[in-house]
Amino acid sequence: KRGDAFVLGDRAKVLDGAISAESGLDAAAAVVLIPPINAHVASMNGEKYPYEMIFRSIMSHLIDAATNEYVFARQFFKEYGQNDCFHAIFGKTLSLVLEQLENYLFNCHDAIAILLM
Repeated sequence: KRGDAFVLGDRAKVLDGAISAESGLDAAAAVVLIPPINAHVASMNGEKYPYEMIFRSIMSHLIDAATNEYVFARQFFKEYGQNDCFHAIFGKTLSLVLEQLENYLFNCHDAIAILLM
């Protein structure tokens, strides 16, 4: 068992889950098939995940929520070509995610973790 900086360890699951060669799908379709982590289920089962999987799950939830909310806000408030309220709705959420990512990356010295994200 290697102990240097280039060991994937349990993080190989990130790669195994992201690209499935046996499925016959391309890489983009394989990534979509992987469900994001449900926080309440993972905490009830006492499961631990590497940061790369948590980041992937947060981005998946954020993309889903933001696209649905953007479409709803545009249709409900009929804001075509005007200043939309999407930034008012998701501004704080997006800044929080960006701030958390910056804090992690400033203290991260693991090149493989950065590449997996």
